Amino acid sequence: MKTNHTHQFPPSIYMAPSVLLDLSPSSFNPQLVSIGPLHREDENVKAFERQKISYLINLMSYINSPQEEILESCMQKAYSVINKIKGCYIWTKAFTDSEIAEMMVMDACFMLGLMIKINPLLSENSYMGKELQLGTIMNDLVLLENQIPLFFLDEMFQCTVMKLRSDISFIQLIKPVIVYNNLFKAKLKFDNDDVAKLVESKVLVNITGSNEEVANMLNNIGKNVTCVDSYYEQEWEILNKYCKGIWPKHIATMRRTYFSSPWSIIALVAGIILFVLQVLQTIFTIKSQRIE
Repeated sequence: MKTNHTHQFPPSIYMAPSVLLDLSPSSFNPQLVSIGPLHREDENVKAFERQKISYLINLMSYINSPQEEILESCMQKAYSVINKIKGCYIWTKAFTDSEIAEMMVMDACFMLGLMIKINPLLSENSYMGKELQLGTIMNDLVLLENQIPLFFLDEMFQCTVMKLRSDISFIQLIKPVIVYNNLFKAKLKFDNDDVAKLVESKVLVNITGSNEEVANMLNNIGKNVTCVDSYYEQEWEILNKYCKGIWPKHIATMRRTYFSSPWSIIALVAGIILFVLQVLQTIFTIKSQRIE
């Protein structure tokens, strides 16, 4: 095992603590594709290494420059920053500099090729029929231990995609990964109070007798399930936009405060009536004084 002790470039890609890894290995170990050196030797990801080559070839085919020149430029860039790359990892196992450079170029080109393939503005090829594989890949790309340095991915973008489309930015290209990462971190978590509210609203019928059991079931129901291009994505965006609006928040607060029970409604109506009567009495008093 080869450990990095590069003080100039402090590590930014770590291994998960064993206490977390024992709780949920699938949350840290890639299922299909390995990115970077930390899981390169895992048996379940070795088969996909051949498919990475096809993504690299497709990426090169989009670019008019000779493929040999592009690859040579990418490798030279990798060698020029190899110490910085190694310094980003807490450790790089027993890989040589040459192996790490080739690994970085291959993984970066795979990711860029994938982003082009699923971007309708850049590619006419459809990913139809491979949704499950795509979902698994996207899951793997957002895992803590399954990363390559972002600065190097940007360098490879400059060497490849920028030669194809100078009008597209690096952030625009990797936007699907950013969005998927946000969704990955924003998965709903239910607790006992949430279940009680759903049962009270007759959204759920609890036949288990325990809100905690239902909450655990809802929190675990999506484990190891990939979700790609949900049919309810537009409705989800509309709902989120509505919930973030100013008026819906005020209306919801008012309903909870003044309309939570029949007595609070009666008290509110009585208060409004008394207020109106008081205003009318004041108006008539002022008018009568003017007439006198």
